[in-house]
Amino acid sequence: MPLVADMPPAAPVQAPAAQVHVIQKTPAEQAAESARRKLQARLPQTSMRTGAATPITGLYAVQMADGQVIFTDGSARYLLMGVMVDLDTGEMLYGMGGVPSLKPQTEMR
Repeated sequence: MPLVADMPPAAPVQAPAAQVHVIQKTPAEQAAESARRKLQARLPQTSMRTGAATPITGLYAVQMADGQVIFTDGSARYLLMGVMVDLDTGEMLYGMGGVPSLKPQTEMR
């Protein structure tokens, strides 16, 4: 029976490499976030949470810290306030004080 001192050293055990999952944003998500950042730069006294693309090309919804939703274009030159309704389905897509969502918040009849 070999003595422990006569045995070759064991190979070091390496921990598996940590896996980093990078979530890639879609071009629409990137454009919406860019519009939010530009609007934030133009209105630094206003706290904004998130930006989201809307069904209207080039128009982005921005959620304010108080929950209100406003709209801007990609250059943050224009600011719109109000609700967005899909007249084909009668769905309110965005409403004052609502969280940006493409799911209907209420139905109009």
